[in-house]
Amino acid sequence: MEPGGTPLTTAMPAHRALRVVSLLAGPLRLGVRRIGNEMAEGRGGGIKETIIQGGPGKSHFCGLFARFSAGFLSGILPLLGASGDDFLATLFRQYCDWAYHLHPVMFSFLLRATLMFGLSVLFCYLAFRSGRRSVLLQVFILINSVILALAIPVERIEIPHRLAKAWIVALAVFLTATLPAVLPLFVARELGNQQRWRRYSYGILLLLLLGTLLRALPS
Repeated sequence: MEPGGTPLTTAMPAHRALRVVSLLAGPLRLGVRRIGNEMAEGRGGGIKETIIQGGPGKSHFCGLFARFSAGFLSGILPLLGASGDDFLATLFRQYCDWAYHLHPVMFSFLLRATLMFGLSVLFCYLAFRSGRRSVLLQVFILINSVILALAIPVERIEIPHRLAKAWIVALAVFLTATLPAVLPLFVARELGNQQRWRRYSYGILLLLLLGTLLRALPS
């Protein structure tokens, strides 16, 4: 507890705890199952006697721990990659595979959303910087920027290189998630109107994303 009387909150969030438990449940079951199989086959008699009767069974306890560790690691090593790479390299390789095989509809959506918000922010910023800060003019520029972005045939873009596509997907996801929060700064003057435009931008983006996911589902 802090000096002021406020309790410290150091507990792990529930969703993270559930994820850790779900990841470790499989390897734990494999470790326990390996010990149970050896006991059922008659090879764990010494372990069983040590557990039930007690006594100086340090070597038996070490054997128990070794068997459990072998089963546990046999379940958790596939999560880290079987090639001997470190965990970050395995995650990066899996991400590159996911980005390279991303559904073409989702890839086109990310590119189009990035262009739509990116061109809108760029042109509205240029008009804002030149001194033309009329809301009507900014909305006109915004509409034309969206039309220009939609006219670009991004569905024809094909990236054969695996690493380049993974980088483009990461950049598109980042820009698509952040640009809707930047655009209202150049469209509205008042803070309340900026918040309203920001909600509209993310609402439209969410609706477009849901429609794209429905189209990407197998029929």
